[in-house]
Amino acid sequence: MSEQQKFDISIDRVDKIPVPLLVVGLGGTGCDAVLTIKKTFAERYFLPKDAKGQELPAPQKTAYLCFDSRAAKPEGLEVSEYVDISLPGIDKILTDQKNLLTPFERTWVNRNLRHSANGNGMGTIRQAARLALSRNFEKVSQAVRGALNNIVSVSAGDASGKVNQVEIVVVTGIGGGTGSGIFLDMCQIIRSVAKEATVIPAKLTGYIVMPDVSLANVSTASGMEGPIKHNAYAALKELDFWMRAREHEISYTMQYGTGTIIEWNQPPFDYCILMSCANVAGVPYKDGYMAVRNTIAENLMHYMAKEDEVGTQYSYKQYEDNLAAIKIKKNYPLYYGYRAIGAFTKRIPKKSILYYEGSLLLKTFVPLRDDSGKLQPDRRMFLDGQGKPRAESITGNGPQLMQDFRTNVNRLPGFCNMDLRDKVKVTAVQNMNPPPHNKWHTWRDTVAAPAALKASEDYLDKAWDRFAKWATDIIMDPAQGPFALEAYLDAPDGLLAYMQEILDVWTNQYKKTRNQSIAQGEEMCNNSWGSFRNPPMLGRQGALEQYDHAIKSLYTYVNNCEFLEKHSNALGKLILRVKEYLRDGLKPMCA
Repeated sequence: MSEQQKFDISIDRVDKIPVPLLVVGLGGTGCDAVLTIKKTFAERYFLPKDAKGQELPAPQKTAYLCFDSRAAKPEGLEVSEYVDISLPGIDKILTDQKNLLTPFERTWVNRNLRHSANGNGMGTIRQAARLALSRNFEKVSQAVRGALNNIVSVSAGDASGKVNQVEIVVVTGIGGGTGSGIFLDMCQIIRSVAKEATVIPAKLTGYIVMPDVSLANVSTASGMEGPIKHNAYAALKELDFWMRAREHEISYTMQYGTGTIIEWNQPPFDYCILMSCANVAGVPYKDGYMAVRNTIAENLMHYMAKEDEVGTQYSYKQYEDNLAAIKIKKNYPLYYGYRAIGAFTKRIPKKSILYYEGSLLLKTFVPLRDDSGKLQPDRRMFLDGQGKPRAESITGNGPQLMQDFRTNVNRLPGFCNMDLRDKVKVTAVQNMNPPPHNKWHTWRDTVAAPAALKASEDYLDKAWDRFAKWATDIIMDPAQGPFALEAYLDAPDGLLAYMQEILDVWTNQYKKTRNQSIAQGEEMCNNSWGSFRNPPMLGRQGALEQYDHAIKSLYTYVNNCEFLEKHSNALGKLILRVKEYLRDGLKPMCA
């Protein structure tokens, strides 16, 4: 392990790469995260020194900015690092919107919106925060411009031509009022100001703290579960829409302050990371709020860390930039890029991780090609002889499913299970008017059909889950990947073909049961009813058994018919859903 590039960053410090970095926190959660980032950077990076030899609080070419609706600056931030966007008198403004809102503000502010936070931020009201941001636009834009000027100037550090990008990181919660209400606008404002303030392109990365983190923060979440979940749902819907900004045919502009207009023609983030406080098992961390803050800080620290080995520089940022340089058209469902991050750590073999991740990426997403350039996806599944069993593991075994339905879901009526030794019950059946074999239509419509429909809906959900797990396992297998899955689904002798064969069998069984078996059952009942109702002295037992067998057969056929009809329809929907996934998701991704 001695040749590995390792940090023991609880002991050793490292350099930050000479790339301008602006870290922006929005709302209470964002401000808390920035404080953790600031503390982590101060502990882990080499810090520059002033003229007197004193360490400065931030690494080279790095700035912090926090925006919140609290008048008091959070402890740990410098005056230049905090911008109060509270709006005194907002209650009155929203109460008298007709006179106190501008004409443009009235086009988007809900006319029924009222605000009363009792001095506690924006009181989880998103539009109130957005209005406050708009009214504070000049102060906000000047703060962003000043921070960018400080980190891109020659005096900020390395002035070489190697720096060709400004990294801007926005951290925000989406459950409260302030961060949730302003994060999309702030990204567009930052992009607009960055375009004016510097000729260096700016890349925005968003760390979006999910509502489970806010709910885990007892100090802020007590009694606020409903508003937090509602805000987060709305914010995520808006985020999902605007991350596809380049695909929209209708342009959108927002007017801020006294008239500054910004066109929203770019996604808010180039990379978006949704931060949850649950582990891989779905269980929340004990202190999820702090765990997420530490994870963001550690990830960002590693991302910007610099290592030099024989003149070669390594960093997560360079690794990501190399991947981004691969010109891959990102069709549905790959609309935008993500970085995968995990729980924070204090020791990391960096070079091995970069090489390992790179090898996995290439093995998974770049299939082999022959000399002519034709794709050669993994074809083991075509040769293992398990095509039909594999399809049946997803569709289910038809006879077994039907048996389970008859046994556990929809049993036959009581008269189909007579104890022929019980003269009272036999007599009751003999006296039925109309006879039981003429009641099957009513039983089918009121009992068998609804039960089969419900069972088929449950079947479709479970079958799709089985397919999704199987497909995911193939995609995540470095030896196979999405190209192997595409080839196996799309081929004439692939999974879809076997699933269609199974559907054809079910459909033919349904038609035979509907057209022949039920008619045969009715005929058997009609022929044996008379002898059952008035059995002869000799052969009494045989007459009873003959009708008993006939009535069981008839109602079993009816039960099977309803099962086969509903489950054939469900299997057809499953196949259609798999085809749509292949057409709309997998093929564009592989292309």
